[in-house]
Amino acid sequence: MDIRHTLSHFTRAVLEGITFSLKDSQQLMEELAGRRFTRIVSVGGGAKNLAWLQIQADIFDATIYCLSAEEGPALDATMIAALGLGWFDTPESCCQFFIQYTDAVEPLSQNVEKYRKIYQQYRKIYPATKEICHNL
Repeated sequence: MDIRHTLSHFTRAVLEGITFSLKDSQQLMEELAGRRFTRIVSVGGGAKNLAWLQIQADIFDATIYCLSAEEGPALDATMIAALGLGWFDTPESCCQFFIQYTDAVEPLSQNVEKYRKIYQQYRKIYPATKEICHNL
């Protein structure tokens, strides 16, 4: 950090840090599922920030899709109710009816490699500072 860094730099750093934390969860879910996720759906306010979506695509090395419906949980509840009422024969047909995407953000290979290296360093931070944080 120095005098050249602006609010935009700090904002981007926060978004990158949040996304690195989400990548920890992504890796755990992939491990439990026994497969790699190459498509991720973003919903809500964060899905409106194209810069953050690109950061996510690059850090996750996955395509980020945005739902056209802004209220994901309400859409989920509607779909569950529609299935429960027998309006659809299968969950797949229900999904085809309700789920629509507005945008897809592809990872940029040059950024994927850059973030892969940074993430390796990020993963070293907690073990290196665990005792200090605990003592605070």
